[in-house]
Amino acid sequence: MKKKNNDIKQNINKLLDRVIIVLIVMIVISGVFLLLRKEEYTNTINEVNDSKLDIKKEEVSVKDEIDELKKKYNNDEVIAILNIDDEINTPVAQTNDNQFYLKKSLSLKKSVLGSVFMDYRVNKDSKQINIYGHNSTKYKPPFNTLEGYLKKDYFNEHKNISLKIDNEIKKYEIFSIVLADKKSTEEHMNINYKSDSEWLKHFNRLKNRSIYKTNIELNENDKVLVLQTCLFGKNKGKLMVVVAKLIEE
Repeated sequence: MKKKNNDIKQNINKLLDRVIIVLIVMIVISGVFLLLRKEEYTNTINEVNDSKLDIKKEEVSVKDEIDELKKKYNNDEVIAILNIDDEINTPVAQTNDNQFYLKKSLSLKKSVLGSVFMDYRVNKDSKQINIYGHNSTKYKPPFNTLEGYLKKDYFNEHKNISLKIDNEIKKYEIFSIVLADKKSTEEHMNINYKSDSEWLKHFNRLKNRSIYKTNIELNENDKVLVLQTCLFGKNKGKLMVVVAKLIEE
């Protein structure tokens, strides 16, 4: 009986030892995970701050300004700078698809926030330029600022957009704010049109869908800029789409 009791105690001790080892391993793994999350959080905050450019006060050519950013990020795919009434001033990248920069920083590192990027199907001379960027309630990336357009006062005070690209400064005026569904078939994602008249009908529809009404008129010779990001809160599941008309280049 005594031997049996000793065997039971030994088995219990072995079981406890195993439990302790498992707990230690779990604690170590949890610690490593927390450290990685902390590092990810720090890196993401740095990315956000890094992508919010200071406004150049001195006379610097657009080409020199963009070349400086290419060197800074060691990335020749940085092609433009987007500015909205100095509320947003951020680099824009472009590659050969619309997926890469969803999860890559401008310095080409893995990133939960990705980068602000231009649709691969367009160029600086396109009749329609689409630019995308992530939103976040935690990190406040550049396109988080677009949520301000949910308020009419903000819209009235921030209608001007400029795009520095290829040594040019294209200036736009916003004429439509649309809350769109997350579908690739949404109207604002269209790029190809059979004719200029079809293009005009398309953007007049977007104008009519705007949550605010404007007096800006469009014609078949116009060019537009489309910005897109996700929304959260009561508008979760929707996209904020900002559409602006080129007024100067």
